Amino acid sequence: MTLGHMFDIISMGGSLEYPTATTLCESEGNKLRTEYYPAVQRFRPTRFAFRGFSLVEVSIVVVIVGILTVFAMEYYSGSLNDIKASRTKLLMEQVRDACKRYALDYGRYPSEIKEMIPKYLKENPRSPWNTPILLKFGDVNEVSCTFPWGEEKRTINVKLDNLGFGKDNRTDVSALAKQAMSFYKTNSYRPTGEVDIFNVDLEMQVKTLITDYSIELGSDFRFFVTDADVVEVTSDYLGSIEILPFNGSPSKGFDYSSKASFDTIRIKLANCRRLTSFTVNLFRPLEAGVVFYYGERKILELANPISPPITITRLISETTRYIK
Repeated sequence: MTLGHMFDIISMGGSLEYPTATTLCESEGNKLRTEYYPAVQRFRPTRFAFRGFSLVEVSIVVVIVGILTVFAMEYYSGSLNDIKASRTKLLMEQVRDACKRYALDYGRYPSEIKEMIPKYLKENPRSPWNTPILLKFGDVNEVSCTFPWGEEKRTINVKLDNLGFGKDNRTDVSALAKQAMSFYKTNSYRPTGEVDIFNVDLEMQVKTLITDYSIELGSDFRFFVTDADVVEVTSDYLGSIEILPFNGSPSKGFDYSSKASFDTIRIKLANCRRLTSFTVNLFRPLEAGVVFYYGERKILELANPISPPITITRLISETTRYIK
């Protein structure tokens, strides 16, 4: 066996046995004779010499690599979506600012973004997913964009303001032990084909402390609107109330007078715009502590008694429902 063969065997993990010397004693002449015998055992590979990976081991490694890849892709995809969403919100805030500049010039918001191009915006913006950015008016006025988020869709809304024609959460003043008045919208809808015009149902609650002196003063208050029409007025106590002309228009308001300590008045308004307002002129003296509410918001509380006339003016589109 050559030295090269020995190294080959060892490198393959085998075992190698070298020739052994055996001393024999011959009986005749008592001579000692030493003989060398070649290795009698052949090369035997160890149990690990040619062993590879089993199918189970390979499968485990593949599964682990797959799981790590999925986590890495989800993290990368999520980070990329977060960046795109931030970019989308930035574009929407630019659209909101452009709408406000437009409203300062024209007294209303644009019905579509294209109305602001090129004076207020250079081009019609789109999200990084190439989805459109839209204007939405109604219960709340906002800039909106919907885009894919994995297998689902996500919508981002940016409010233009706290104005809207949606139903208000009312404050019920019937149980109060003092004079009070509240206003709140109960319904609104757009006439067919209109974008910036709404028909609105408005309610008033009136809590009064009736005295002989206050009755002598005549009407409790006068209600009228600007840039809109009063279509119908009814009262729980008085029934139907006559609509009167104001400022040259035949259907702008009404006068109210009753001896009821509490009454609810329902007013149907047509052709309301975002800047349409209503005014209430009070003709009776008010005691200290009288409160006025619009929706859930307390808009006024008198610290001292006040003599008439007293004027309160609010926007029809005012709402506190969406204020956080």
